[in-house]
This record gives sequence, structure tokens and C-alpha cells, in this order.
Amino acid sequence: MILIAVGALVGTWIAGGVVPTLIYYGLEFIHPNIFLLATLIICSIMSVATGTSWGTVGTAGIAMIAIGEGLGIPLPILAGAVLSGAYFGDKLSPLSDSTVLASSLSKVDVLAHVRAMMVLSIPAFVITAIMFTITGFMYGGKNIDQGKVEFLKQALQDTFTINIWMIIPALIVVLLLVLKKAFNACYCDWCASWRSLGNGIPRNESSRCTWYSL
Repeated sequence: MILIAVGALVGTWIAGGVVPTLIYYGLEFIHPNIFLLATLIICSIMSVATGTSWGTVGTAGIAMIAIGEGLGIPLPILAGAVLSGAYFGDKLSPLSDSTVLASSLSKVDVLAHVRAMMVLSIPAFVITAIMFTITGFMYGGKNIDQGKVEFLKQALQDTFTINIWMIIPALIVVLLLVLKKAFNACYCDWCASWRSLGNGIPRNESSRCTWYSL
């Protein structure tokens, strides 16, 4: 039941505009010298918030790689930053199906399981962030192709409802997890997801057709 709820939550967040909003505002704070670090952090936040590494790679990851190629950053390095962030968040997210499954099979509280994994994951993340920061300065001489950035942002605006209020469902999830409200968190996840869906159904016809086909 939990795995089904998590899957439905992620899908509605993407369709409702929560994930596109995180990507949109993430693109606002990109500087060439720290582009790789920004890619790592944005993908980490996305995967922690949604609990899916595949969803992160297929949304924010594609956007960051498209911009990074315009800076002349080699594709393998870009892919490394995206995957590092995506799998870091997937590993530590209480919404991740693998995290939930592992804690359920071992009969351990999800948050206790996450805290135990932080012992190794946080130092590895810090080391990775330092390495990508240093590498980023090697390729930071070029300016970001603002045309490509604006094209991605406009595409997000045309397809989804982009609003700062769309981040509220993600904040609710974080708050309830901190308060250790397991059952209520799941219930409120559903409420927030369907609310965001009602407010943020894609506006253009092709997106509506895609959503209804699901």
C-alpha cells in the first residue's frame, strides 16, 4: 500500500506542477562556475522530495544536461553530477520505494533507517560536491546559453502551472516526516497531491491528452 501511495504521489506531483516548479526556480540560480555543483544540489533536492531517481533524471536531469552542453561541459561529467544527486536523494528520501521496502523488511522505522544511512551518505556527498565544484571552475569560463534556459522555463510555463505555492505539498511532506506522523503523512500526501493536481492540470491540449491517457 505504501509503495502504491508513493508512486501515485510522485506521478501527481509531476503532473500537477510541483516537480516542474522546483525545476523552474532551480534554473533561476545557476552560475557557470558552480553549474556542476548546482546540478548536483538540484537533482539531490528533487530526488529527496520525490523519492525517485528515475523521475529526477528524466526531468531535472535532462534540463541540466541540455544547459551544461551549451557550456561545453563533457557529457560524462554532466551525467555524473545528475546521477550522483539523483541516487543520493533516492537513497535518503523517506518517500523512496527502496528505502521504504528496506525498512519494512527489516522492521525498522523509516526515519531511523535514513539516519543510519546518513553516516556514510553525507560524507560521500560532501566529497562529491567538492570535486564537482573544482571541476566546475575548469569549465566555468563560458556564459550560460540564456536562450536555452529561457526556452526551458517557457516550456515549463506553457505546460504546467508554475507558482511558488506549488512547493507547499513538498513542505507538508517534510514537516510531517519531521514530526514522525507516519499515517497522517500518507493521508496528507494524498490530499496535497490531488489538490496540486486540481490546481495545476497542464494547460495545453497535448499535455491534457497525455495526462488523461495515464
